[in-house]
Amino acid sequence: MACAARPARDALIDCRDAQAPSLLDDLRLSVQRSRILRWSLRRTGIIDADTGCDLGLPRDRWATASSGC
Repeated sequence: MACAARPARDALIDCRDAQAPSLLDDLRLSVQRSRILRWSLRRTGIIDADTGCDLGLPRDRWATASSGC
């Protein structure tokens, strides 16, 4: 699993937008095949603007646009 997660993480951090979607698809398929991972990740979700603001994350990493904090 880490073999799929590291390249996806690195592509997202380095803003390699051309590579990231296919790497994330590979990671998603790996997670979907694993019953334990699906169970352990069942309550995680997308970071919305309010949560991103509270966590101090850069605005371009939020799932939804917002007028600001």
